[in-house]
Amino acid sequence: MMLAFALQKNEYQTFRAYDGLEAWEKIQSEKPDLIILDLMLPDLDGWEICRMIRRDERKEIRETAILMLRARGLTTDRIYGLKGG
Repeated sequence: MMLAFALQKNEYQTFRAYDGLEAWEKIQSEKPDLIILDLMLPDLDGWEICRMIRRDERKEIRETAILMLRARGLTTDRIYGLKGG
């Protein structure tokens, strides 16, 4: 909520999703410039959403910048994220 508030205060348009399915639907309809993705989402987790984005047939979705958030900071998580795009 704080991140969304800070972005909105600086006149960025934001939207939120509360689970992975809702996130994927909004990504397809809104076609955002940046996705700040929590990896620990219900339904579809962030890893799966990232794979779906990178495999999408539409260039504007496939090439969207993704900032991945994770409660854990393990090196293996970072490597997995980099390999996933």
